[in-house]
Amino acid sequence: MMSNFIDDREEFESTWLFESPEGTPPADYSKIVQTNIRDVIDFSKSLGHRVEDLGNGLKKIELTQSVYYWYEENRKMLLGIELVKKPQSVVVSMIGKYNKGQPPYASDLYHAILQDRKKISPGADNIGIVSDKFLSDEGLKIWEKLLSLGHKVLIYNTESPGQSQIRVTNVDELRHFFKMNDPDYRKYRYVLSESYSFPDLIAKFNTRRVRELHKIL
Repeated sequence: MMSNFIDDREEFESTWLFESPEGTPPADYSKIVQTNIRDVIDFSKSLGHRVEDLGNGLKKIELTQSVYYWYEENRKMLLGIELVKKPQSVVVSMIGKYNKGQPPYASDLYHAILQDRKKISPGADNIGIVSDKFLSDEGLKIWEKLLSLGHKVLIYNTESPGQSQIRVTNVDELRHFFKMNDPDYRKYRYVLSESYSFPDLIAKFNTRRVRELHKIL
């Protein structure tokens, strides 16, 4: 019984208490993401990893510890993302957009990733996002669209994730959060979830809350 408790605790910490670089300004990662994807494709051929065609121009290559998704047209990359696999989610490492102001958009990509992950790893089909990437990509419109598609968002502070969780299920709640004048946004993380898996996500954070309150971390 004790070993299960420890395993669950470690899974939570490994998944949700990921770090982000200090003071990194909004940046264009498109060239880096594209280079990483091309290199991964080249080096993976001999290891049995293959590029999967998910339709509508969306491609994917799944590795042991990371996964890459990208849209391309006529072999030209339009939008790409690098994600790190965690026990209870995939976490955004970098995202790069090459056709600024044109579709496909980041909201399209996040939606497609959630649809794909639920087929592969039920229970780990959430996307963890660092706040600076949230704010510097396409801003609030990304999340408004995702919420309109039925997805849910959980916002938390890494210093006390269980006690600080904010459950966002509609645009009004999201806008209210963004009116908060918090000078320390770097502590915040955002979790994008499917509606059907949102209760499981909340349960994990509620368990963490109990541990924080009873100081049994």
